[in-house]
Amino acid sequence: TGDVVAIVNGTKVMTTTPNSTGKKLQGEDASITEGILTPAETTAQLIVVVDEDGYYTFVTADGKYLTSGTTGNELTLASAPSAFSLWSVEAAGEDIFYIKSVNAKYQDKVQSIEFYIDNFTTYGHKDNDAAFLLQLYKLGTAEAPEAPEEDLDSYTEMTVAQARDAKTGDKVKVSGVVARITYANGMIPSGVILVDNTSSIYVYDGVLAAQCAVGDTITIAASKTYWILETEQAN
Repeated sequence: TGDVVAIVNGTKVMTTTPNSTGKKLQGEDASITEGILTPAETTAQLIVVVDEDGYYTFVTADGKYLTSGTTGNELTLASAPSAFSLWSVEAAGEDIFYIKSVNAKYQDKVQSIEFYIDNFTTYGHKDNDAAFLLQLYKLGTAEAPEAPEEDLDSYTEMTVAQARDAKTGDKVKVSGVVARITYANGMIPSGVILVDNTSSIYVYDGVLAAQCAVGDTITIAASKTYWILETEQAN
């Protein structure tokens, strides 16, 4: 059983409602009286789980995990846990905390939860910056849901060429050789280029990239998508 908490910055409480881009969580006015927060229907009520390494996971009762983007600038409620749903909670004052992503970095800078222009997101950490100063209001206790087990039988095994032709959202399983590892700013592994005797495909996954070396033969199961930089989408 873990504490159920709401995350607050100043007078704003985190909600489960994504913003218009789907990459941030909206904030709303917090109803706080004599130190007690009364949650609204949309308030993110997060069950706290602490692992043996002292890292925190925040999960909703319906199994959605508070998750940073790989290089920050993104905060969502993901349907499964990942390396980017691990957090450290550090005291920043009396009843005030920094919540830092354990694995998300940008240019070697730790990404922390901040409140900025109506939304909660992650961004390069700054000590004593008001945007990063958070409070955790206890709402009760609850059992955390069990993490879902992935059903590998739901993925279709195919060649890399077939995976390239698959539709967005198709669940594909491919094997190949790591031909190249790509890096984000700060030389942080961001993905791999996987090849077989039919074609090549880019796999955007920083955790996977950090565990691979060029020449490794790997098998991955994932949902097909297209990764385009926001700057490219704007042009």
